[in-house]
Amino acid sequence: MDIDDNEPKPSGELALRTYALPKDTNAHGNIYAGWIVSQMDLAASVAGEKATQSRVVTVDIAQMDFVSPVKVGSVIDIYATITETGRTSLKIQVEVWAHKYDETDFHKVTDAQFVVVSVDQQGRAQSIKQN
Repeated sequence: MDIDDNEPKPSGELALRTYALPKDTNAHGNIYAGWIVSQMDLAASVAGEKATQSRVVTVDIAQMDFVSPVKVGSVIDIYATITETGRTSLKIQVEVWAHKYDETDFHKVTDAQFVVVSVDQQGRAQSIKQN
């Protein structure tokens, strides 16, 4: 992807890439915020499960401001950075960036902090294994 060195760049590891499809739009052709939040939750889960080597559940999402709309047909890249590790939980900063399939108009859409908890097979919180 060709990004100008003076432009903001995503931080973290690419956790999820998907397309914004027509079924996910409102009447004006913009992607619903709820759809974007659900994709962010998936990305936080991917990052959390990779880090903990266990199932995780989302327990908190901090404030989220949408700074630009997403149009149908955009490629959505979601980046995740683990910012804090607790006994059973992780704080994960999640950023959403969008661009067209030809990688033009790369722009940040939103970001938020997610908190996920490592859980056992019965869904009870469990200690995160230290590597």
